[in-house]
Amino acid sequence: MMSSNITIEMVDSVFERVPGATYAEAKEALVMCNGDVIEAVIYLENKKNTILYEEYWIDTNKQYCFFKKSINEYYTCLKTLYTLAILILARYLL
Repeated sequence: MMSSNITIEMVDSVFERVPGATYAEAKEALVMCNGDVIEAVIYLENKKNTILYEEYWIDTNKQYCFFKKSINEYYTCLKTLYTLAILILARYLL
């Protein structure tokens, strides 16, 4: 399927179903999958290695937050939390 046959509705359908995907990635997936929305979603999930988890955590304002993240997003989040923990420990130990 040529990219000229890909509609914004098709791109929206893929974009909404794959957390963290961009519109460009959704369009690329549709082109790669000949306009098949379901196959494009599966393609992007496999490409992005998107495995969803549900987690609860407490932010710095002591408010509970709910989020869904991919493995890569969890890794980035953990690195950030680790950095914050080091900064907090340094503040209280010095």
